[in-house]
Amino acid sequence: MLAVLGLVAVAACVKEPVPAEPENQTITSSTFTATTEPATKTALSGNDTEGYSILWQDGDRIQIADNAGHAGQYATGSTGEKADFSFVSDTGTEAATGPYQAWYPASLYNGGTPTLPATQHYTTGNIAESPMYASSESKSLEFKNLCGIIRLNISTTQTGRSVRRIILSASNKAMSGPYTLAVNAAVVSGTAGVTLDCGNAGVEIGTVAKAFHIAVPQADYSDLKITVVTTGGEVQTRTSNKTISVSRSGITDITLPFNNLIDNNSQNLSANATANTYIVSTNAGYYRFNATIKGNGGPDPLAKDGIATTINPEDISGVTVLWEQGESAGEAIKQTSGNYDISYSATTGFVTFSKPSSTERTACVAIFRDGSGGSEGVYDKEKDEILWSWLLWVVASGPSEVQYSGKYFMDRNLGSAQISNKPNYQRGFLFQWGRKDAFSASADSNTNNNFTARIVCLTATTHSWMPESEYSKRPWREDVKTIYDPCPPGWRVPTSEEMGGVTVSLPDTGYYSGESVSNNLRNLKRHETGYYWTSTIDGAKAYVFINDAQQTQWPQTEGCAIRPVRE
Repeated sequence: MLAVLGLVAVAACVKEPVPAEPENQTITSSTFTATTEPATKTALSGNDTEGYSILWQDGDRIQIADNAGHAGQYATGSTGEKADFSFVSDTGTEAATGPYQAWYPASLYNGGTPTLPATQHYTTGNIAESPMYASSESKSLEFKNLCGIIRLNISTTQTGRSVRRIILSASNKAMSGPYTLAVNAAVVSGTAGVTLDCGNAGVEIGTVAKAFHIAVPQADYSDLKITVVTTGGEVQTRTSNKTISVSRSGITDITLPFNNLIDNNSQNLSANATANTYIVSTNAGYYRFNATIKGNGGPDPLAKDGIATTINPEDISGVTVLWEQGESAGEAIKQTSGNYDISYSATTGFVTFSKPSSTERTACVAIFRDGSGGSEGVYDKEKDEILWSWLLWVVASGPSEVQYSGKYFMDRNLGSAQISNKPNYQRGFLFQWGRKDAFSASADSNTNNNFTARIVCLTATTHSWMPESEYSKRPWREDVKTIYDPCPPGWRVPTSEEMGGVTVSLPDTGYYSGESVSNNLRNLKRHETGYYWTSTIDGAKAYVFINDAQQTQWPQTEGCAIRPVRE
């Protein structure tokens, strides 16, 4: 079904738009010299006989770390096989003591947990920012390609079709996520796939095959799935019945027609990125999201190796609605004859649900695995195991961005709803520090002592919700978004420094106290003040931003609001 031709090549560093640098950001004189791995047979934009050298481009950035714990970004202003890179201030600490490690693009470094991105971006006839790595005792860096390339030559007999994204996945190997090195090649655990984003306008395809290049780790891929999504929402998936081999620094050609692109009648909320919260429009209809990826698929600080595992689609028995925000059931997820219109497909790994109306409501849904003694595929909280859960946050418009001290914040609290007879809904949800799971705010905007059940440890000095020794692993982190961050795609919990730049009054939220009141319930306090978590932690306590612009450290078991900031 798939025609495969193995060629030897390296990925070019192509010129990409570079975001404007802040005015206070300067390039210093300390420089590193970087070269790329030479092409041996063919380059992406060349032919199969002569080969071409790979050129650095003006604006390329690399991340360099040294043996003393220093790490920062370096930029080049030249073009060629060999380029000098200079340290960029305000991006970290200048590397000064060898040996050195370096990554291209700089984002690959990912706060010290090098990670192959889950999303790549289309470049005409080439590949954007194919991952490379260098290690050296000196400031002379020789970069090696971490991946190989799958070149998809796609055609269609259907007219007027443009590719919005291409999704690759395999049953036995991962293509994105934190990686280790084996003979210069990236090795990724799990089975997470990769998406090629072709932009909102898409890339037009027709009867003549068009090439799409995707960087993937060296591996023999089984049951390779290729899903093409058009700008019109049409989808077709084709699966290989043969093993597809990709070698480091090589090209594997796959030529396929996609002549059965059809409308799947649902909007994919996880098309661009995954998260623990999805923003859903108020339009009634069907929506879906990938239920096999935990959160954003990023690092898992609580795992032994720090790597998040994907969920095997066959381990998921079904999906259930844990709770809805509103007066009665069925306001967030449509009900038919008393049953929620929500389902899970082991074939696609997606949860699909139907919204009933244009009302701003939020629901929490979870996938589960059947335990013994229960009904197959029907959730039983006494017997079944919840594997993961998500917030489906319905908003009428936005959210949009508000700039404070150079950082772009969301214009509302996480979970905020504009409902006329429920002004307290504007508070959003409250969270215990480090958790992705939401708790409701006060049921009344003018009353304290609204009790709610929360996870605490009464024997701990800080009434922690998990062992205090685990806090040092930082389930929320300042340098990278983790799988426990509760914010939607493109947003994250802000740092203490970022919240310090907020100079306006945010909504009053109150906070849930960690103190025991009655029967292990916790009460809401200080409803007239806003309390907001940051991702910054020091010892066993995290920093909380209070609406009078002060910050202090609180036990993580308290419940505070979140004002998301752009990733």
